[in-house]
Amino acid sequence: MRRRPGDEQLRVIKGGERGPRKKWEKVSRAPANILILAIALFLLAQVLLGWLWGSFSRTAGRVVPATAGSVDITLITGGMLTFEEELVFAPQPGFVHYRVNDGERVPAGKELAVITTFPLEESITDNAEPGGQDMGEYLQRFRNWFLDDRGAADSSSGEILFPQNHQYAVISPRAGMVILQLDGWETFGPKSSYVYMGDEEFNQTNPDLQALSSGEQVNRFTPVLRIINNYQWYYSTVMPPDPGKLIAEETQVQLLFSFAPEQPVKAQKVEVNEREQGEIEITWRINQAAGDFYKHRWSTAEIIYDSIEGVFIPTETMLEQDGTKGVFNVERGIVTFREVTLLAEKDDFLLVEGLNPYDQIIARPGRVKEGQRFLW
Repeated sequence: MRRRPGDEQLRVIKGGERGPRKKWEKVSRAPANILILAIALFLLAQVLLGWLWGSFSRTAGRVVPATAGSVDITLITGGMLTFEEELVFAPQPGFVHYRVNDGERVPAGKELAVITTFPLEESITDNAEPGGQDMGEYLQRFRNWFLDDRGAADSSSGEILFPQNHQYAVISPRAGMVILQLDGWETFGPKSSYVYMGDEEFNQTNPDLQALSSGEQVNRFTPVLRIINNYQWYYSTVMPPDPGKLIAEETQVQLLFSFAPEQPVKAQKVEVNEREQGEIEITWRINQAAGDFYKHRWSTAEIIYDSIEGVFIPTETMLEQDGTKGVFNVERGIVTFREVTLLAEKDDFLLVEGLNPYDQIIARPGRVKEGQRFLW
């Protein structure tokens, strides 16, 4: 028998219960949470261990890298500075008044100073007349003229009664730097001969440094200034046989002068002589400026003539085992003793041989032991 549409009955199909399923999901997720928590705790422990180890490294086992470097080999000596220089003399007697400053570079033909018959107004003293003569001298000249004492009076009566202040220009004979001081060593240098003497010998000469200024009275042919070639200057010194002979073999060295200790200059060898006692006389030419070199005649200098190559380590990293000097070096995570040879000292560092650049050196060797594993 057929069923007609509409006669069907709906049936409800019962499914499984969801309650036990939820409990199973909670149970299955528990190991994952534990694993995540374990990983987090492990990472936290790593951070704490790293912090603790860093603290330990800073206080006990800190390492420092060895660095490549060098130390200069030097000799300190004293010597004479000379120049290509020329003295400029007064063309007439009178009073000098400078038109340039000390240390000023001038071209050839420039007016450097004027020589006046009488002092200029700014140089007149309280007991002098505007003409530049004191009253006693002026009255004496008038008396000579009045008595017609031709031998004592000037040939021009006008000059006697009304003296004129003539001016004579001092012209630069060459280009160079003006130096307004004299010391008596101006004639020495590349155009004549170099001077070789020690510090004590130089002081025994009693060098008389004369500073020149406007208003001073000068005679004819009195030096009123000097002009130097400030692009080249010379340094002459006497060195002991050792290392003087070694230094003399070098065509070029570096010099550090006491008046410019932070400005090393290159010096080219010009002249070498050997004394009977074996001492070495040597002169170098310098083509660089260094401080106020043009104001000095004598100076001490540090001669840099060679250098030592090696590796720098801090002074406190050096230790001694069984009479052998060395350091604790970290090799493949193990603290290892490495023997070194001391070459030189510089500030708070030692230049040594026996290590490679970037070797890891224990900064405080007293706090570790050889063979100890070094944890990074």
